[in-house]
Amino acid sequence: MAKLSRKWVVRQADRMLAVAHERHPDTFLKDCLHDPMKDIPLHWSDEITITTSKASSEERNSTTGECVSGFCLPQHKTADGKAFIEVHTVFYPRDCFTILHELGHHLQNSDIDLFCALRALDDKADQKRAEEAACNMFASKALMPDSLIPELGTHRWDATAVDRLFHLVKASRAATAIRIAGLLPPGAWVTFIDQYDRPKLRAYSDGHTEYDGIEIMPAEQLVLDAFDDRRREPFRKCRPGEHRNEMTVCITDLDKPCIPSTPPEHCTRISVALSPMSKSGTCTFIMGGH
Repeated sequence: MAKLSRKWVVRQADRMLAVAHERHPDTFLKDCLHDPMKDIPLHWSDEITITTSKASSEERNSTTGECVSGFCLPQHKTADGKAFIEVHTVFYPRDCFTILHELGHHLQNSDIDLFCALRALDDKADQKRAEEAACNMFASKALMPDSLIPELGTHRWDATAVDRLFHLVKASRAATAIRIAGLLPPGAWVTFIDQYDRPKLRAYSDGHTEYDGIEIMPAEQLVLDAFDDRRREPFRKCRPGEHRNEMTVCITDLDKPCIPSTPPEHCTRISVALSPMSKSGTCTFIMGGH
């Protein structure tokens, strides 16, 4: 019997992406990057009926992860033999995640290999957790494919990678932070701070994510303060390759943080970058790791 692990979830999500591409080789990848809420219902109408309705107040106000708002009925439970998906709309990026998450349920119930992979897990509880985790991973990778993340080839990560990806895709800042964190080396993390300076989530490279109620780490605060001080120098000339919206420093001790004058060989690198909103306010991404 198989065991549930992050490796299993990634492998299952990759299989789901392959199945979706096999069924719609000319449209699936384009639909995910263009307008999933319009294009997925159009191109999958032969096997799925997709409808929308307004989310409940509980769904709208939830801040835990993407908080998928919708459901999927497999084809064997419907009168017309087509799967049925309903998306409870909240705001566009989250709706895009939801429709792809629910499409993931359809794939795992309609493809024999995906279905058998789920049933090979040890117990029913693991099967349920695995299905949900794989749907989340599938939606994340469909909205934010590896091909749009050039840092994967160079491993030159800083916090601007999160903001850059956000502006290329139809995903929320929170989902983008989680996606990038999952690609970082062991022990690394990404923190997302909203336009009101509230830390909303911290995503780790091992897949673990913390949400509302988290606090800014002392080392993160130290770098934020240093970044703010630098941004207050309006006439300061930037060195080649340096950007005013990003700053990376080294921290020698996360418990008693300080910024050394000369970066030691072994230290924690912390990068902070701005993510301006289109209407008002500016969000912030922080990336930490060795």
